[in-house]
Amino acid sequence: MLTSGPAQVITLKTAAGKAARTMKLGTYSLTVRDRSRAHDAHVIAPGFNRKTTIRFVGTQRWKMKLAKVGTLRFLCDPHASAGMRGSAK
Repeated sequence: MLTSGPAQVITLKTAAGKAARTMKLGTYSLTVRDRSRAHDAHVIAPGFNRKTTIRFVGTQRWKMKLAKVGTLRFLCDPHASAGMRGSAK
């Protein structure tokens, strides 16, 4: 689950609720919760790049296929420089 906001926090967690630090190649069903009109939720990985809009508040479910080895980055575009970002390998 990827959660952006409502405060200046963005997290990527496993189904068990733990911080996602590694991701294996494969296809995932990713629940994205964007909880503030001031943030977006953006995921960038080799072969995958998707985000919500700044004004969107709600939940989306994305199909995410990780077919190449690399770093998965997740961030809030307007607040990444303020620390609202993370990654998993």
